[in-house]
Amino acid sequence: MRPHARRKILVAIVFVLTSGCLVFIRPSAQSASPQVPTITLSTMHGFSAEISNYSSANGVFTFTVTNNSHLTLDAIGADLGQRTPVFIVSQSGPNFPFHVDPFIEGSGSFENKLSGVQMSFILSSPVGLEPGQSTTISLSLQGDAEFIANRMFVSFFPELQLNCATQIDFENPLIVQITRFQQAQHCLVFTNLSTEVMTGIAFDFEDDRGVFELLSITPSRQPFNQHFRFSKIAEPIPSHFVSSDFAILAGGRFGAGANQIGIEPGETSSEFCVAGDFAGLTHETIVQSIYVRANNLTRQCEIRGGPIGGGHTGILAGALR
Repeated sequence: MRPHARRKILVAIVFVLTSGCLVFIRPSAQSASPQVPTITLSTMHGFSAEISNYSSANGVFTFTVTNNSHLTLDAIGADLGQRTPVFIVSQSGPNFPFHVDPFIEGSGSFENKLSGVQMSFILSSPVGLEPGQSTTISLSLQGDAEFIANRMFVSFFPELQLNCATQIDFENPLIVQITRFQQAQHCLVFTNLSTEVMTGIAFDFEDDRGVFELLSITPSRQPFNQHFRFSKIAEPIPSHFVSSDFAILAGGRFGAGANQIGIEPGETSSEFCVAGDFAGLTHETIVQSIYVRANNLTRQCEIRGGPIGGGHTGILAGALR
């Protein structure tokens, strides 16, 4: 991951201060105890978690994390400036044990990153922290509790995540994240971990499902220089001889996107929510219906599962610092 790409993902957390979508640390925040304020970790899309009851004593750092989003929280990390070996002393809460990801030196995919951002350590769970749930974790970790807590991140795993990579560069994919998968509504976020610029995504369903409409873009002021628009005009899909039912485009056409307003390497998009007839669609049929455009080439995607090792590609949330 190039340094400028890492900065872009971190900037995405700060960007939305100007659009009012980021919840950040406030001196007047509600305290979990008289000593420490609750820290809110938030994405620009409004997915959030809280870090509370944090303390350090005798080389043990203890904290509570609460999931306030509608997505599963599947990973916790901290960026302390260098690799920091830790182990879990104890954890409590519902039955979703977190474990410490092994740090694998020199691996292209598993360098203890959350959505491309290097972490000092990562805790992940195959089951995850469900909406509204909390867990308290104690780590073998020395340091000032407030310093550590303010440098923590969490990752939310979407309802469906697709990896749109090329055979040449499989380790640096374009990610399509479906954050709502409902019969009458789908919401999508795009994350670019590749070296190309993403300029469009199109859906082509086998059967006639009527008209689709854009419900919302969150944040409405799109990050960086991105400017995607919703199109329900049938867009030809180059090399596949089909046309789209709807598309989200940077530029006038799916086959001719504008790189200067697309999603550049290291960037994440706004969340796009679309209304229409999605009834009866499975994850497999969605995968077969999606086409992604980057570098003047059309890609198809595959389902990407939960976290493996240190390579996490969920939706990253952090605090302003």
